[in-house]
Amino acid sequence: MVEKKVVCHITTVHIPKDIRIYHKECKSLADAGYDVKLVVVNAGEAVSDYAGVEIINVPLDVRGKIKRIINAPRRARIAAEKCKADIYHFHDPEFLFSALKMLHRGAIVIYDSHEDVPNQVRSKYWIPRIIRPLISSLVFWIEMRIARKLSAIVTVVDSIANRFLKMNQNVVQVRNFPNLEELPTPCSWSLKSQCSMLCRRFHENKRYI
Repeated sequence: MVEKKVVCHITTVHIPKDIRIYHKECKSLADAGYDVKLVVVNAGEAVSDYAGVEIINVPLDVRGKIKRIINAPRRARIAAEKCKADIYHFHDPEFLFSALKMLHRGAIVIYDSHEDVPNQVRSKYWIPRIIRPLISSLVFWIEMRIARKLSAIVTVVDSIANRFLKMNQNVVQVRNFPNLEELPTPCSWSLKSQCSMLCRRFHENKRYI
């Protein structure tokens, strides 16, 4: 029996059953034959309802954003490394330094950049307005420096992909398209025609009431 390769997704910010992470990426990997671990900070009682996907909770009780940003990545990294995965796939920029540490230990690490983080920083209410440009530039510099060393980068849109392509050629886009299975099955044209005819008759009859 061939042993399944293990892929460990890591998020320090998103909810356990995030649409992109859990429902699209983790489930797709499980369908492709991978053993998928999803490390989530403060996942609570969340349990995977999909075969081949396991949610691993990392409880963290800290107050304040700065303390959480410092402690959450370290705790998530420790939990992820215990999975002894073949590939690690993280989703939050605050995990970049932990990712760098894992790279130095020989791990394959992928960054899933959902947003244009440097631009987002400029609208963060909890960062004093006067230092937002400085923090934005610092985040940009950190992302680009570490991007050179990452095994691969997954992005959502062209602008983010083009930015990272300057530093790393292993960049792919996974857009947030809906799963076709989630959309209602379209009815036949004959049924649509019948519905249209009934609606027309209904409105014609209303004129004489």
